[in-house]
Amino acid sequence: MKSADYRNAPMEKMSWNVFIGVVLGQIVSSYTLGIVGVALDRVPSSMTLSSTWLGLLGAGSLIGLFGSLLVGRLADRYGRRKFFMADMLALTLLSVLQLFTTNLAALLVIRIALGMAIAVEYTVGTASATTIHH
Repeated sequence: MKSADYRNAPMEKMSWNVFIGVVLGQIVSSYTLGIVGVALDRVPSSMTLSSTWLGLLGAGSLIGLFGSLLVGRLADRYGRRKFFMADMLALTLLSVLQLFTTNLAALLVIRIALGMAIAVEYTVGTASATTIHH
């Protein structure tokens, strides 16, 4: 059986949807990773965050990126579409949730979870886009 050459396939509606989802996911991921530096710089002095907490909160989403070590295999087993759709929802909910938390430990957990969601987007989204069309 001859395999299909995806590089020469026409861009269908589904291809465009995945492409747009991946591009928007990359924008959201970049913003999520970068905005924490701006936000932590503007923390009021009344909060008195130690340098340890500043470092942990700043690195939280980078810590979560280690989730990419598992995501590819799980996505292959359970389906990229399910992971990608759940990831977009998780990125949105976690991003909003961090706006309303006042507990540092909870914020750290949310930041790590955001990093894990970014890992899913990097691993599943990019692989899906390159599989659909080059």
